[in-house]
Amino acid sequence: MAPQAAQYEAGSLSGIPASGRERIERMKKEVERGFFTSDLSVNEFLLVKQSGFEPLGLVLGSSIYHIGFQQAMWNQSQELGV
Repeated sequence: MAPQAAQYEAGSLSGIPASGRERIERMKKEVERGFFTSDLSVNEFLLVKQSGFEPLGLVLGSSIYHIGFQQAMWNQSQELGV
């Protein structure tokens, strides 16, 4: 487990500026069940909701990959190096 995960408290506002905390509290009061962000389409969200799942938090990540290009002769078989 990442060291940050062990230190995280659900709902913690530590590290958030006062103006951000005020905005979060205001938004919580305006919306009955709180708020969340999602990358799901409407159809995907409805399927997840119908299955009984509830959002618990936000997960962020990165994926970096490289697709290399190698010149090869089209008229002969050959092994491509990496």
